[in-house]
Amino acid sequence: MPWNLYYSERNILEKELEQLSSLHRLAFAASICERFLPNYSAFAKENGLGNPMVLRNALDEAWLVVQGNSANAEKINKLIQNCKVLPPDEDHEETYKYEASMTCGVICYMLSACLEPTPQNVAQVAYMAEDIIFETIEVERDIANPGCSTNMTFDEMEKDAANHRFWIKEAAKQNLDFQKLEEVKTLDQKFIESFRKSCVDDGKSMIDLY
Repeated sequence: MPWNLYYSERNILEKELEQLSSLHRLAFAASICERFLPNYSAFAKENGLGNPMVLRNALDEAWLVVQGNSANAEKINKLIQNCKVLPPDEDHEETYKYEASMTCGVICYMLSACLEPTPQNVAQVAYMAEDIIFETIEVERDIANPGCSTNMTFDEMEKDAANHRFWIKEAAKQNLDFQKLEEVKTLDQKFIESFRKSCVDDGKSMIDLY
């Protein structure tokens, strides 16, 4: 591409996505969503709450659209509503609460993109990955050095985040996925199966939760 996850480069991603077909764009977004799902699973296991299968089933429906199935608006809107009631209660404190909420949100964006796969809608999924990584790194930074982030400009925090392994790994994966999709004209079953298997590394999310 290259796409480096920087906030200032978001327009670059949208322009690049214009070069892909609707199904290719959705495959790119679905891969990112696969790396989100372990975040919600970690929340569910840690707190004994939630239902990861709701998100799994929703993303499986998105993959069916990637395979060429027609996007059933009624079914997809129902799945969106199911996902919207999954986020943790804002009035309670649970481990991985933020990560779980972000995962529910990104799956909703994914499903919405299935109905209207514009570059802008698909890009929202990638932006959610950037956001969760940025926030995770900020928390790590402030745990190691309390108050550190408050003394940094946004640009300084972004440059610092860009050197973190989570950021580097996710940027590399998104660029690799994009390259693979650029090189294939038709998303046949064999390609999609291989592409899906490569989405997640060792069952971990982009911030190493599982």
